[in-house]
Amino acid sequence: MNLLQIMAFMAENNLDISRADSFVEGKSVKQGANITMGASMKDLINIQTEKTIPVLFFLNIEQYKLLSSGNTDLETLKSKS
Repeated sequence: MNLLQIMAFMAENNLDISRADSFVEGKSVKQGANITMGASMKDLINIQTEKTIPVLFFLNIEQYKLLSSGNTDLETLKSKS
């Protein structure tokens, strides 16, 4: 399974997966960028105790909003790329 399939499987089966989508800050650095996201204290503790691993994805905001509202029309979604 690739990472997206793993995440979908975990979400569909109510396994231990959560999301943090609160963007806090982004800074340019020599290596690329540092991105800071907001998350719960539980998520931080789980990262620190190696119970979870953070994975950052970037979603097209227009496609995300359409999907969040229940619109799954591929033609409409692809027109927003």
